[in-house]
Amino acid sequence: LRSRVASLEATLDAESGDHSAALQAAVDELEQVRAEGAEAAQREAMLQKELEAAEAERKEGEATVAGYVTERAFLREELQKERALRDDLAAQVAGLDAQSREQEEHKAEGERVKAA
Repeated sequence: LRSRVASLEATLDAESGDHSAALQAAVDELEQVRAEGAEAAQREAMLQKELEAAEAERKEGEATVAGYVTERAFLREELQKERALRDDLAAQVAGLDAQSREQEEHKAEGERVKAA
């Protein structure tokens, strides 16, 4: 009977050792999975920050482009105004030149009449 009890105790100890080893392996695996999960969460947070920075940079770029487009439209309008002013001044100069020539012709004609 004692040898039977000793045999059963040895079997129980062996099985208990097997269960303890299996339990320790499961605990080790759980700790590894938790560590990998923490690393993945850190990578995700870093990628999220990079994504937010890229999005902010994209928005800043869009705002810069919109500013350039607005400035270009303004400058185009100013250029059109300047061209219109230049054309108007050129027409005024041409008119004044015509008047001046006409006055010179009248003056020359008056001098010819006086001379005759």
